[in-house]
Amino acid sequence: VLKPVQDRLSIQQLRQTLVSLDYQEAISFSFSDEKLEQQLNPDVRLLSLANPISSELGVMRSTLLSSLIPSVQYNLNRQQSRVRLFETGLRFDASKLAADAKDTNTID
Repeated sequence: VLKPVQDRLSIQQLRQTLVSLDYQEAISFSFSDEKLEQQLNPDVRLLSLANPISSELGVMRSTLLSSLIPSVQYNLNRQQSRVRLFETGLRFDASKLAADAKDTNTID
């Protein structure tokens, strides 16, 4: 199911606005750490991977924060005092069909 053109344009406008405000767009895997997911979203049933690429990336993310938090942490550990990230992408809930993955936008 495609979203209406207006929604897609508004997301593009949001991206442009955030970039003009010195935010960097993060593009990350949809795979996430199970422990972090459980801390961030304890009520969501996680979608586990049969063959994860690593033990730390064994579930599909239920929130984009689980992708952004490690990125922010990585930058802060390298003395970046001002980290501004945003990401648009899918999040997954195993209690729903894969076709019902939610498209989400997050600003950190």
